[in-house]
Amino acid sequence: MIAASEAPFSAIDVTYPNGGETFTQGDSVLVAWSAANIDPAQNLYVWLYDGVWYQQSGPLASTTTSFLWTVPGVATASGRIFVGAWNGVGYDPEDFSDGVFTIIPAGHIFSDGFESGNTSAWSVP
Repeated sequence: MIAASEAPFSAIDVTYPNGGETFTQGDSVLVAWSAANIDPAQNLYVWLYDGVWYQQSGPLASTTTSFLWTVPGVATASGRIFVGAWNGVGYDPEDFSDGVFTIIPAGHIFSDGFESGNTSAWSVP
């Protein structure tokens, strides 16, 4: 009897961004992941997810392990990157950022009281 060989285990692991980062809309960010034993016939896709899916790239070759991402105009405090290998029916393997990151609007000014012309927030002794 000839034993059937098992297909090698395939995996994707998002390594950056992986949670806690803050990006500004328009930033260039190198999204990175590790990948093992991805079927060469599969294409990779990168998505931003914050409760809504936003495709960021794809199809990418199965050997790709990074993507230069231009942060989109989606302000969020709950962003995650998803990388998946499309098999024609779904994504397998796949992975998300381990934690959430923040995207702030370009030109965002942190509130210090001056946006409304309030200069009384500062005093000189």
